[in-house]
Amino acid sequence: MTKPSYSSLGSRQSRTWRSVACLLFGLVWCAPAAEPFSATNLLRKDFWDTDGNINAIATANGAVYVGGSFSYVAPRGRKVAAVDAYTGQLQSEFPRVFGSAIHAILEDGNGGWFIGGEFNEVGGLARTNLAHVLSSFAVDPDFHPDPNDAVFALTSDGDRLFVGGDFTRIDGQARSRLASFNLSNNLVTAWAPQPSGRVSALLAAEDRIYAGGTFTSIGGLDARHLAALDPQSGGAFSWFPLPDGPVVTMGLLDRRLFVGGSFNIIGGEFRESAAAVDVQSGIATAWDPQLSGGEVTALRADCDTVYLGGYFTNVHGATRHRVAAVDSDLGLPTAWDAGLALKRSGNLNSSVNSVRSP
Repeated sequence: MTKPSYSSLGSRQSRTWRSVACLLFGLVWCAPAAEPFSATNLLRKDFWDTDGNINAIATANGAVYVGGSFSYVAPRGRKVAAVDAYTGQLQSEFPRVFGSAIHAILEDGNGGWFIGGEFNEVGGLARTNLAHVLSSFAVDPDFHPDPNDAVFALTSDGDRLFVGGDFTRIDGQARSRLASFNLSNNLVTAWAPQPSGRVSALLAAEDRIYAGGTFTSIGGLDARHLAALDPQSGGAFSWFPLPDGPVVTMGLLDRRLFVGGSFNIIGGEFRESAAAVDVQSGIATAWDPQLSGGEVTALRADCDTVYLGGYFTNVHGATRHRVAAVDSDLGLPTAWDAGLALKRSGNLNSSVNSVRSP
């Protein structure tokens, strides 16, 4: 049932605001001065957003008061930021992105980034779902492939950018959910593996392009949810781990492909939501973190540790809320427990969708 809304500050008898955004003298959120209503200013991009519902609004003395079930307010378009790894401070103003989400970000090797997701404007320029931000934080004026649907995955082999998602056209060409670009001229190539469903994860490694997603066929073969593709022809190799559910994240370490997603069987073995498969045989290795509680949506394999994020609550019998570090041999959890921060903040119903080590 929809909760009632209250537009008066005096309506406190039956509802208490769960949060109030207070930015003026630590007490009031002061929106920019309102302009007279006209058909040209129905939507103001300078107005701030919240991360939850707003249930009450009132204005007084040039200030806008809002209350609801949010915990954060920020300028609209703040979908990504460059943050110093040591101080936690913003390094510079990243171009604002207007749209619903950024799903993928990839360093370009020159201090800039490729970003993919569901958006229509970056840094004041029209960009649909895929954009290139230069090291100067300017938007690349020569890169605007404008895929016609969401981008969920990006990877590069150094010469080409590989893009996966839900799109069927990109850079004016028909490409079903997977495409590549020549980075020397920003043009889409003829590479077209034609997956039958969404591509959620990509990884370029060892002369292969690994792809994960909801597809059941790709590169001319019946390869369910996980495949290894020829980076030149786009054909699928005869490599069949055959997970019984979607793969959404992956990482490579010591010739083992670590994958996460929503599956129970992969490489011929029972593995709930996370597994490592041999890059030659496709058979599941002994690595098994024995997760329970939900899917894995983020993974990073680094040295002797694999970092996992998602919806799970238990790793090998140890409580781990949404994020965990496990050893890369057997999948046993380490003492590192960043999920304690989620527990202390009361965000146990949240998920971790991205993990990254230095």
